[in-house]
Amino acid sequence: MSFGWEDRHLFIFEVGDMHFINSFDWEEDAYRYQDASIAKLSELISRILPSKSNFLYTYDLGDGWRHEILVEDVQRDDEILLMPICIGGARSGPPEDFGGPFLYQEFLESPKTPGESKFDEIIEWLPEGFDPEHFQISVINQKFGKYYWEEEEQEESSWLIEVDEFNPVSSFESNWTKNLTQKEKASAESLPFRRDLVTMLTYIKENRVKGTQATGNFPLKHIRAMTSKFVEPPELDQKIGDRVYKLRTEDEVPYLVFLHVFANVAQLILGGEGMEWEVSYPGDRFLERKPEEQVWYMVSNWFNRMNWYYWYPWMDYNDLIPYNEFRNSIVDILLSYPADRDMKIERLIEDLDKRSPNWIKFSENKDPSNHKKYFLINVVFDPMNYLGIVNLEREDFPVSPNYFAFNFKVTNFGKSILEYF
Repeated sequence: MSFGWEDRHLFIFEVGDMHFINSFDWEEDAYRYQDASIAKLSELISRILPSKSNFLYTYDLGDGWRHEILVEDVQRDDEILLMPICIGGARSGPPEDFGGPFLYQEFLESPKTPGESKFDEIIEWLPEGFDPEHFQISVINQKFGKYYWEEEEQEESSWLIEVDEFNPVSSFESNWTKNLTQKEKASAESLPFRRDLVTMLTYIKENRVKGTQATGNFPLKHIRAMTSKFVEPPELDQKIGDRVYKLRTEDEVPYLVFLHVFANVAQLILGGEGMEWEVSYPGDRFLERKPEEQVWYMVSNWFNRMNWYYWYPWMDYNDLIPYNEFRNSIVDILLSYPADRDMKIERLIEDLDKRSPNWIKFSENKDPSNHKKYFLINVVFDPMNYLGIVNLEREDFPVSPNYFAFNFKVTNFGKSILEYF
């Protein structure tokens, strides 16, 4: 907490002769340790550790951040909430995913002038205004206080934990599902995103999947088991040179993140931080339905429950038109295009610009053409590609293949369903 890290990696607390971990994030050997979710560090310290003793905290086992924490004094009071207080320190906490203490020390000793340091690329993604020498004890203790008082209250999950509205008939049946051709039914059945969603729900029904304590993400062992059954299993580990970088968090698998969030917003699964993920009543009904009825449920939730803007990962724009206006413009424009014909993303940008010249605004130093393209790929094309509404053709670009897509086609299947929105 005092470092500003986000608990995205494996950790071990060594308090006395006990070792505490988040067991749901460990793929193996978790049985050798105690589960951190059933113990409070403050209670352990006050019961087990005398003053002037220490305990160890290791974070991100691949990078090996190992901390020796000295407990200067322990005050006990049964009637009031006592929280830890930092009494001194130096320097800012290292940024997340920096590479470990030795690399960070080398960075601290290196020149900071651009072009003179081998850390130029790292410097570019450091938080704006990052100062390794900065230390402000009041801010750290303020974080301690905020965390402990929030712990006293019931913490709300950032995920959906209950179904708020669901009609078991209209959610799955529509004029579209009743008037499909056999070819369109076959397209619905073969849609990889639908099949992967069914795989996810089935896996959660058959396994105890508890969300990670910090984020509610799926634990690593379940990510590997679940995605291995996908139509096209995503690559989870990256090999760069002779080194293999193992998967550390669900956030490193964008397709799974989208599938997970989509299933939750669509009320098919419920859960959250430190809670067991469960298939909901709508999720059970979803699994019982025909493929075309499942697709209708997916697409109608994409249009009616999801905020597409959520999927743009940067905040580099100055202004956006209201979401409903944007969504309606996209539907109208895509319906105006011929089915299954190659179209340029630049064409969609031109048509959006004509309808709403200021649909998105960037700062003057941004290239609007490229940034509009990135925005549309994230909030329109990738999701609609998953849903079978468009086919997206990507250029094999060596630096960033995920964001250099140029051609798309509105499918016949997609046009048939867009007409209902």
